[in-house]
Amino acid sequence: MTLKSDVHKVSFEIADLRRGYFGYHKLTLARHPSETEQRLMLRLLAFALYASAGLKFVGELCNQDEPELCEQALDGHYLLWAEFGLADERRIKRAVHRADKVVVFAYGGQDLAHWWDDMAGKCARIDSLSVLAFDNPGLEVLLPFVAKTMTLAVNIDEEGNVRVSNGEYDVVIVPRSLK
Repeated sequence: MTLKSDVHKVSFEIADLRRGYFGYHKLTLARHPSETEQRLMLRLLAFALYASAGLKFVGELCNQDEPELCEQALDGHYLLWAEFGLADERRIKRAVHRADKVVVFAYGGQDLAHWWDDMAGKCARIDSLSVLAFDNPGLEVLLPFVAKTMTLAVNIDEEGNVRVSNGEYDVVIVPRSLK
């Protein structure tokens, strides 16, 4: 028997002072049975950090040919390609060749430090690549927000600190820029 994905409906009010972006978004996200709630919330955080009218979730978990989160030009060219987790070198290089900007949202506790030790030199000369790191405790503070229907206010200050609130909970996430 195949397990079904959980469907989450999210309403976002986003105020990004770094980029001067202010918007309202409604999303429907499927959380695959193998995906953790932390990863689901990281995907929502990634959306908020790069929100635009054209940003969308498109790919499937483990699909090597397309990103999970991206922004595309009208001709299909990727303007932004987002990776989640500890992406391997081949996947990053494939993304870099297909998109103007690639962002890796890395997480994974102790594995994250080992991954970055291995990847830092390989990624150093890729100008279009950014790597943001999130520690597990930082993502765990987002777990009280997880629900089938979420209404979130996200404020991003000039330093990139992210305040997430829903009227009941209010937390601040500080992404660590590795590259």
